[in-house]
Amino acid sequence: MYTDSDGEMAEWLLGLTLGEAAIYVVGALIVSFLALQLGAALGVPGCDDVLDGIDDTFNQIGQSIQNLLERIKQNIKYFVIVAAILLEAENNSGTYVIEYESGHVYVGKGGFYRASTSALFQSVIHGGDLPATFYYLPASSDREAFKNEYILMVDYGFHKTDVLYNKIWSYGRAYYYEDYGTYYPGDPGW
Repeated sequence: MYTDSDGEMAEWLLGLTLGEAAIYVVGALIVSFLALQLGAALGVPGCDDVLDGIDDTFNQIGQSIQNLLERIKQNIKYFVIVAAILLEAENNSGTYVIEYESGHVYVGKGGFYRASTSALFQSVIHGGDLPATFYYLPASSDREAFKNEYILMVDYGFHKTDVLYNKIWSYGRAYYYEDYGTYYPGDPGW
């Protein structure tokens, strides 16, 4: 006498049954849809309404899938950019600019690793605003990188517009003043 002690036969029969049931369900849906089409063509009341509801449902499902695919593409783009930045993490003297999809900008000082962590941090605290573009400007020293950061902040309208996610002046502002005896043109000077 054969017994199914490990349950393999039961799993096989269940799989076979579920597969056949799925075929019957799909067949029933196709026949129902065709019957609704025929009913609508013959003028049976209510068939057009049901078909319109089915059409709306499929359109909503299609739009949801399209939105999900767009979001996935954005995330893939973001992670590819971050991975490329991480590959070049050796250089720490530089200035970076991160432009986000909303049009906002963040300017920072540091290497590629620092730029990627800033991009992620700013994205999270600003409701998932994904980075769209990265710019990196290498510098000969940290002091020069800070001054470049300050210059870019002024150029992007720090304290004049709400474009920048930056909240405080860069140390480069003091360095620039020490080196040149004046603030960079466009800096309000207060």
